[in-house]
Amino acid sequence: MATCHDLLAVRSASGEFPGNRVGLFGRLLQRLILAGLKRCSHVACVSEATRKDLQRLAGALVSRVSVVPNGLNYPFRPMAGAEAEVHVNGLLGVARARGRVSSDGTRPRYVLHVGGNHWYKNRAGVLQIYARLVELMPDAPDLVMVGPALPDEQCRWIGAHGLGERVLVVGQVGNEGLRALYSCAELLLFPSLAEGFGWPILEAQACDCLVVTANCSSMPEVGGSGAYYCDPRDVSSSAAVLQHVLSAGAHEKSQRLAQTRANVARFSTEAMIHSYRKLYEQLLAS
Repeated sequence: MATCHDLLAVRSASGEFPGNRVGLFGRLLQRLILAGLKRCSHVACVSEATRKDLQRLAGALVSRVSVVPNGLNYPFRPMAGAEAEVHVNGLLGVARARGRVSSDGTRPRYVLHVGGNHWYKNRAGVLQIYARLVELMPDAPDLVMVGPALPDEQCRWIGAHGLGERVLVVGQVGNEGLRALYSCAELLLFPSLAEGFGWPILEAQACDCLVVTANCSSMPEVGGSGAYYCDPRDVSSSAAVLQHVLSAGAHEKSQRLAQTRANVARFSTEAMIHSYRKLYEQLLAS
């Protein structure tokens, strides 16, 4: 049996994402991987979206595929305000020291993005959505991006659009740093173009952080009714969703957080272990 987290590389090699071209050896490798999956006695997929991709690409597996959602692999939970602020100010202070942004000494307000430079993480889209948000809402919070340094092209884009004082890239941080950032953020912006699961959505929600994510792939099934959704390819409408969430009243936010907490409860580590154990027992019995 195998566990399948996503088929983004296989799909790219098959030409499903024209903007992400794959070379000859990459295409051959992904064909071998898909052939290996077809030979598996059973495959557990981490999301319904991944299951649908697998069954579409490897139809012979239709009766040998299950969905076992991921459980949180770290005890993410809200961090107390004072403790979280110490962590966050330290992380943002490092970014400011690198010349990313100025500081006026006040408590930071920010929209958070967590992700790398892989094409599907849509970092360019994050920047474009944020720039449009600033046009709609000049007093919008800063944008804090967790992950590796941005490509030079995106750095130049930030400068050309006058956002150099508002966009902070803090690099890779540990789980406690993430807890703090999620706990203090106004919201998580996660407009990926595709995901096999979408860990940051669940991590943020576990820390009582509101989430705006994409309305495609696995993200709606992970975010549930507690998340807000946008079209990641439509910059203007996505920015409008951000503006709405940032401007929402206390009652709406409270209702969303209640839905968020109920959603997070579906993805416990115990539930994942129970599902795998039940699946193994069924396979052994057959």
